[in-house]
Amino acid sequence: MAEIGNGKFRLKKPSATFFVCLLLSVAIWLLTNFSKDYTIKLEYDVACTDLPENLDNVTLSDSVFTVVFHARGFDFLKSNYSADNRVINLPVKQLIQTKRKNLYNYTFTKQELTEYLTNNGFYEDEFVEIETPERFTIYLK
Repeated sequence: MAEIGNGKFRLKKPSATFFVCLLLSVAIWLLTNFSKDYTIKLEYDVACTDLPENLDNVTLSDSVFTVVFHARGFDFLKSNYSADNRVINLPVKQLIQTKRKNLYNYTFTKQELTEYLTNNGFYEDEFVEIETPERFTIYLK
């Protein structure tokens, strides 16, 4: 297979052909697998922004959402999906505008939050829904 001559290491032609074919097949395999559509679930941390006046403390019923996405494999390689970028910022003032006036707590269903994120362009076409929690409550103090 390999010859050592004049201090140089040389591969015979069948070995070089094998490695070229192996590299080509791996490249084709990667292209076909990353071109498929996938549905994945990722956990996102929740952060509240834009608090109402006179309120500086917010407590959340859940600090992590499980979010469902549907996209091609290549799309999931983007940095948007990396663990460092998995944060959902919820503007409290905007969310509670549609709710009945309450001073201390506001409850949202996963359907309401899914609609809110969809309407605000959260990952455009790739976002499907929030899977968990079923209900999300913001406690204001």
